[in-house]
Amino acid sequence: MDLNRLRRTLRWFYILEVNQVALYKVQARLTAEEVDKRLYFKAAEIESGHVRNILGALTHFGGRPGLLALLAPLTGAIAGALTSLFNNKITLRVDIALENRAMTDYLNFIRTCPHQSLREILWSNCLDESLHNEWFKARLRGDIDKLSAP
Repeated sequence: MDLNRLRRTLRWFYILEVNQVALYKVQARLTAEEVDKRLYFKAAEIESGHVRNILGALTHFGGRPGLLALLAPLTGAIAGALTSLFNNKITLRVDIALENRAMTDYLNFIRTCPHQSLREILWSNCLDESLHNEWFKARLRGDIDKLSAP
């Protein structure tokens, strides 16, 4: 993978991660259930770490986020608002699909990335996406509801 392609790929991941932060923050604000608010805000917090990780890697390799990155918070917020129009089960299914896609993209990037230190960051982010996916699946099954029973 040449340096220009690496930068383009990192820019794309940056956009996706910024988008996810906005998505989950809006979903958190628009849900009625306390456990869901906390779940979405926690996912947004972790995704914010991904944004920092990817931005750090991008700047390390001499890149910048680019103009499309300016739209990512807006598109994420719109997606969050649209998915929140439905019941939480549909929202969670959409989020699971997004997390599955993110994991696929991360694994493809890991396979082609020639830099070990960057692969470590990518693996960490990918595993976090997997954890979010499992949280959302558990919430669909009602397993997380046990958290809200004091």
